[in-house]
Amino acid sequence: MTITFFLNYHTEFGQELFISGNNNFLGNNEIATAIPMVYLDGESLFLTIDLPVDFDDIILYKYVLKDKDGSKIYDGEDNRAVDLSLIKRKSISVVDTW
Repeated sequence: MTITFFLNYHTEFGQELFISGNNNFLGNNEIATAIPMVYLDGESLFLTIDLPVDFDDIILYKYVLKDKDGSKIYDGEDNRAVDLSLIKRKSISVVDTW
């Protein structure tokens, strides 16, 4: 299964956005191993991850902004969630805003 995360968020030069989640594919909730997102333009980012065919867990994740000075800002207190056991497709897209 392929999952693509899209995020609408305005960044400034020097800022980076990451996604961190509860599995190996998203860095095991560790900011040091969080996965960097790719810029589409100044307002949109994305990340595509290939998961094993039998992967059907609930993905808990959040976005992390790394500012120019190295400080980190998390997108709220609660994790976002995607329950892959409910989705029987080869690929999905998740569109978020922050």
